[in-house]
Amino acid sequence: GNRIAVIGDAAHAVVPFFGQGMNCGFEDVDCLAQELSTRWPPKDGTPQKLEQALESYSLRRKPNADAIAQMALENYVEMMRSTGDPVFRSRKAIEAALERDGELGASFRSRYAMVCYGGGRQKGAVGYAHALRLGEAQWGVVCDLAEGFSGSDSQEADAFLDRKRAAQLLEERVWPLQKQLGVDLATVGIG
Repeated sequence: GNRIAVIGDAAHAVVPFFGQGMNCGFEDVDCLAQELSTRWPPKDGTPQKLEQALESYSLRRKPNADAIAQMALENYVEMMRSTGDPVFRSRKAIEAALERDGELGASFRSRYAMVCYGGGRQKGAVGYAHALRLGEAQWGVVCDLAEGFSGSDSQEADAFLDRKRAAQLLEERVWPLQKQLGVDLATVGIG
């Protein structure tokens, strides 16, 4: 039967990634506690209900565990290979300019910000699986907006950023996904 649950680092060993292995473990515990309290109540806890609770826990957490493992590995490779690349640095400067923007920033957060500050139970929170999907969509927008930009300075990026085009690209590629996922990036801090 399904009477064992693996949680924490045993369930999702990841390369170092902003302490998210531990955070993911806390989320596992919270999710498992929710499932046990609703599906396996102390006074009516049959083995079948325990199996249902563990199955539901697994279905809820697996996509997030897979996503954090993938993002951790991508971040490891990025830190190893890309941080000195001028094109990458230009893109990161544009990403930061978008995030700082007074109008666009409330609906755009870097994948880093979504991962580090987006979780929790509040309405609109960003789980790891959603951060992965949104991060991929947003990075495409960032790459398009950074075309022709060769700087890495924040003031240069702020001056270069075409806010009208940014709004158009976000509206076409990112905001519908945010809506579909039920994510509100205004709830995510930027650190």
